[in-house]
Amino acid sequence: MNTYPGSKALERLAPLYDLIQGFETVDEYESFIQTVPRDELLVLAALQCDGEVCNGRFRQFFRNSTGNLAPEAVDGLELLGFPDCAKALRDAMSLFGLPYPRAYWERHRILEELEFPGGDPKLVTEYDADTNAILNKWHLVTRKPVVEPFVAMDEIYFASPHGPAIGDAADDFIGRLNG
Repeated sequence: MNTYPGSKALERLAPLYDLIQGFETVDEYESFIQTVPRDELLVLAALQCDGEVCNGRFRQFFRNSTGNLAPEAVDGLELLGFPDCAKALRDAMSLFGLPYPRAYWERHRILEELEFPGGDPKLVTEYDADTNAILNKWHLVTRKPVVEPFVAMDEIYFASPHGPAIGDAADDFIGRLNG
């Protein structure tokens, strides 16, 4: 049995986590989330966000499919009592404009523009265009961005209680929900 902070909540929310993966369209996803218990969705989103941010900062969160949950993660962090983390996430989301792009590929397009203003000439010279397109599609090339757009938000997030504190709060909240 897992005993790390957040493990009880994640165990309880595992069926929901499995269900929210792999929607073909944003409409399907948004329709689905209207059918699940809101508090559970918010707690799961907060845990997913925290895990991604702790592992690879906001850049990783937004580059992965869990970035779809950003609006719910803001509300989940607030619900669990982490307003500074919620503000950092809200500020990071603001770089994407309104409405927030739930579509994975739309976020990637915007991230490319934020991280590589004017494009990334290094990639063009290292690989031919077809190879470059394949490598980028499958994220097989890791590139250091020219601009790190989330530095200030990362600093706010990591200066605030996060990680195990969010996991413990999620465990407590889910425990209260389930009696």
